[in-house]
Amino acid sequence: MAWIKCDKVMASYDNGGLNVGSLKDFNIALINKWRWHYLTNPGDFWVSIIKSIHGNNFDSILGNQSSPWASIVSTCLHFVRSNFLPTDCFKLNVGNGRNIQFWDDSWCGVEKLSTLFNRLFHLDTNKDDYLADKWVNGEWKWVWSRENLGS
Repeated sequence: MAWIKCDKVMASYDNGGLNVGSLKDFNIALINKWRWHYLTNPGDFWVSIIKSIHGNNFDSILGNQSSPWASIVSTCLHFVRSNFLPTDCFKLNVGNGRNIQFWDDSWCGVEKLSTLFNRLFHLDTNKDDYLADKWVNGEWKWVWSRENLGS
């Protein structure tokens, strides 16, 4: 077996290398591709398995867990927090609203509505509703835990 220096393998063809590129960068790209698939295909079977194991919220998966998916999430969040990866580079497609959770998905801007409107989130009796459950026949449908919210 012939051993080749890593620098030689990753160097471009012009510099006498094999043009493999950075394995670290390639791994980071693949990790972020998993996040993109998770966010853009919420109805896929594998996404429902991830959610059943780790919960519905992408950011809350970390916790005290040590798993491959927790590593994916922590890597993605590290790049978002370090401003290497902009927070608005992933957008959800609303479509019919059946795959987007009203409060817990970032479908309306960068932040989740549960974070932006925390008091309303805690007053809502249906926190796990999808967007289609809240927007019915062209009107918003709310069920609050208190009747009078101070009109």
